[in-house]
Amino acid sequence: MSAPARPRGTGFPLAPLAAVAALGGAVVAARFTAAPYANLDSHAFESLARALLDGRGFVYREPMLGTLDLYAFRSPVYAAFLALGLRLGGIPAALALQGAIAGVAAALVGAIGARLAGRRAGLIAFALALLWPASWVFAGQILSETLYAVLAVTAVWLGLEAAERRSAARAVLCGLACALALLARPPGVALLLALVGWLSWRYRRGAVVCGLVALVAWAPWPVRNARHLHAFVPLLTSGGINAWAGNGEAPVSEGWVLMSRHTGLGEVGLDRMFWRLALAEARREPARVARRMAAKAVAYLVPREPGRIRWFHGAALLFALGALLVPAARARLTLPALVWLAHAAVTVPLVVGDRYRLPTEWVVALAAGLGIDALLALRGARRAAAAPNG
Repeated sequence: MSAPARPRGTGFPLAPLAAVAALGGAVVAARFTAAPYANLDSHAFESLARALLDGRGFVYREPMLGTLDLYAFRSPVYAAFLALGLRLGGIPAALALQGAIAGVAAALVGAIGARLAGRRAGLIAFALALLWPASWVFAGQILSETLYAVLAVTAVWLGLEAAERRSAARAVLCGLACALALLARPPGVALLLALVGWLSWRYRRGAVVCGLVALVAWAPWPVRNARHLHAFVPLLTSGGINAWAGNGEAPVSEGWVLMSRHTGLGEVGLDRMFWRLALAEARREPARVARRMAAKAVAYLVPREPGRIRWFHGAALLFALGALLVPAARARLTLPALVWLAHAAVTVPLVVGDRYRLPTEWVVALAAGLGIDALLALRGARRAAAAPNG
């Protein structure tokens, strides 16, 4: 089946824009938005990264859980990334590295926009992604969302490249990016499924290559987990507490207190305990849980947080919705929209907030860029039609 024609020869200056954005992003994250411990999870990520640097592997302990070793509670890929930053120069270097890759991601969003709708659309999408307030708030924190967002954008760009060029090599790189994203944050499974599904339509061989490479690259993680935890743990063991806290009335802090009282269950046992509690609550109060799910779905679309994050996202969303009203722009946004929807399908049932929404906000920036470009094109066409024949 053929897809809508995509602009060729856009001349988008990816390399120079990526270099400039990386340099500027490093400075912004390390000097202006740096708040490395604004979230309590940041201490855990740092502990895991330092354990890796000390040669102890991907294992650490939470202060509230005593001597319980946690082998799969936090992202291994982000821990390795953070360990690299710490090795290069401590927390400031880690934040600078995080800001640099956030800048590169903005350039890649622009490159995707240029490939889908032309150079002007790409430049607009790049500008929006670069100015996106939430990107720089979280680039200055020790959290995994920035790295995951960068990997997601990279995977989509590589997927588009693989389909356009019929390139198995780019499909291999796409699969590797998907595997890294999967091990950076569990919603990466949505990214992988969306890309493989889209590639099956555009470039079937690429879909097979991407999926197989991702599978092979991911496989050592559950094998390692089985050796340490004596159970099949495909991703992380923190899903249970997130499902329980995201759909219940109690704050997550109460979940940690509950964990501290049942450390004898072990890491896997604690995860299963929270899944059982979450499912029991859903059976007991289905109407309330359904209302909570609906509220989270709305929050995934429209930020509830006050301030510039909300108004910037809201303004971009209006232009993105405008793009969806233009048939050509809507057709070109098929892959990004699939990624956004798939991510929503796995995020909304758990926890939604500005932190968890960040990994797909680049889709809104991209769609807004295409929407603004479509409006400019429409305005130009009307002016040309109204101009007197010369």
